Amino acid sequence: MASEIPVAQPVADVASESPESQATDQACSLVALPSGTVDDLATGMMSMLEPDINKSQVRLQELLREQETLLEKVKEARESYVERPELQEIISILYDAPLYRAKLQAVNRDIKSICDRVRRVKQRALNLEQAKRKQDIANADALERQRMREKHLEAKPANMSGS
Repeated sequence: MASEIPVAQPVADVASESPESQATDQACSLVALPSGTVDDLATGMMSMLEPDINKSQVRLQELLREQETLLEKVKEARESYVERPELQEIISILYDAPLYRAKLQAVNRDIKSICDRVRRVKQRALNLEQAKRKQDIANADALERQRMREKHLEAKPANMSGS
């Protein structure tokens, strides 16, 4: 007869065993391996992966230190910019820019309005000047006509020598 591989039997007192040994016993009972084989495989696997895990942990620690260093530098740079009076002045100017823009637009509207009123006043002054000239010419003509009428109305000496 061929030799059979012994199958591990479950232990009756399961509560006294650790969870790892319970898992090992269950794995052994499913696959029919000796109970120490799974532990040996797990230990071998851990010994193979442990250097890589340790290297990864070391590299992660280095990255965390570098990240903290960079974070400190960023904080310092930010604080140096925040504390600069020039920056505060620039922020103040940028904050007031919309107000200045609104004032500039209001001034532009006022200038356009004043220019329009000045143009209309100049046109009115020109029209009044032209009307005044016409009135002066008309008055001068009327005065000249009045003088001519008066001259015609003056008594003329009669010419007595010829009758």
